[in-house]
Amino acid sequence: MIRHQKGQVPATQKRLPVKLICYFAFSNKYTAFNFEKYLKSGSGRAFLNKHKFITDILVVRGNKILRCWKRNNSTRHHLGNSTGQT
Repeated sequence: MIRHQKGQVPATQKRLPVKLICYFAFSNKYTAFNFEKYLKSGSGRAFLNKHKFITDILVVRGNKILRCWKRNNSTRHHLGNSTGQT
């Protein structure tokens, strides 16, 4: 997490600051890598939605909210961007 906050991880350096919303522990890097890859797939995203690990998604750049989704029951609703457009 420290490396992410310092901008040392290319995948998150343009999305700072980041916030930890969920944590999974694995006994080895191989299993963790495969699970991360799974979560990025369609069935992995369905898993996250089903188990409600993610309830709100904000895409922020600097102090501006670019996109926002809020889950309502089993669906996600796009709330638009900071200019009020959907």
